[in-house]
Amino acid sequence: MSETSYLYLLCMPQLVRLRVGLADSPGSLATVATVIARHGGNITAVDVHRSGPETAVDEIVVDFPDDADLNGVREALADSGAATLLSHQSARRADPMVQTLRRVIDLLRSPESSADNELTAAVAELCSSPAVWVSNGDQANRYEAGRFAIERHGAVALRSAEVPQELRPTLPEGEVWLLAVPDIDPGGRGRVVFVARPIDLEFTATEITRIETVTALFDELARLRAGTKADV
Repeated sequence: MSETSYLYLLCMPQLVRLRVGLADSPGSLATVATVIARHGGNITAVDVHRSGPETAVDEIVVDFPDDADLNGVREALADSGAATLLSHQSARRADPMVQTLRRVIDLLRSPESSADNELTAAVAELCSSPAVWVSNGDQANRYEAGRFAIERHGAVALRSAEVPQELRPTLPEGEVWLLAVPDIDPGGRGRVVFVARPIDLEFTATEITRIETVTALFDELARLRAGTKADV
């Protein structure tokens, strides 16, 4: 192996998703882009998750060299006054929504596969959290977030230390953000999807809307598959 090839292997790029809080001032995003470029990063996607009167939250997908100093990126952003790095995590090359659609296709092609398992995996990819649980209505009613979601027929996100045991092994102790997304059938029995994340990673409106949509999609798919089996 040549020296050039060896150096290339040492510096293979990594795809990272940065969640950034931007100051409400002209040029903030440009400053962030400059900081990222100085650390060898190449921005591949920007997704605006929330905007407010003083700050906005963007998710920026960046190709970094494998040896990139992400703590240095955090410090440089803070020093710039333009943004705060809220979190960073590894990202996949494929868009999460594209991955979800592929899962739907796989379910349609494989009647014996589990819709709940595929829904769990899809939601985990969409919100970058391994703490996902697809419960039934009775199970969801044991928890405040689940009861509120069922009563309101809509998603509920709250800070809570009351976390389903199915989620707790992947979470820190104490309070977390807990999201409950119901998909209730007319008879009042249905699934509730729980997602939990550390307290410094609040769920955004974009994420909640995506999870609601994916949950409804998988519910309709489950009904379709059940109807097909009944016809047979």
